[in-house]
Amino acid sequence: MKKNLPLFLIAMFVVCLFSPPKSAAQYEPSVTFANALTREVNVKQIRDRLPKLSTIETRLKDMDRMGIDMQAVSPAPNQCYYWTDPELGAELSRMVNDRLAEIVATWPERFVALGTVPLQPIWRMPWSQKSATP
Repeated sequence: MKKNLPLFLIAMFVVCLFSPPKSAAQYEPSVTFANALTREVNVKQIRDRLPKLSTIETRLKDMDRMGIDMQAVSPAPNQCYYWTDPELGAELSRMVNDRLAEIVATWPERFVALGTVPLQPIWRMPWSQKSATP
């Protein structure tokens, strides 16, 4: 079976690869406005929940155990990367949506997907027309 990276790892890899001067943490409210105790709790929660959030096979086992036949999968808000440059935002949206489509295509009887769209200013999008500028 082919191993796939979780959505958040794909997106973070792309952000680091194509936009090294940017740091996701500087835009993330859960980091920016957190005190030491909150950050400690967040780290523990991520460590405890990461396996359930990053592998579909683990999620399927949990769904079976709970009697859930079908589930909607979507990126978490921080996986939408609205703070990135428009070109990177479009590429990240494409990667996230491609992975969601792959999950649904592999397990169509178990998952439906809710994707993401790049919401950077429209006039800055790579495919927009110059006439779209305000």
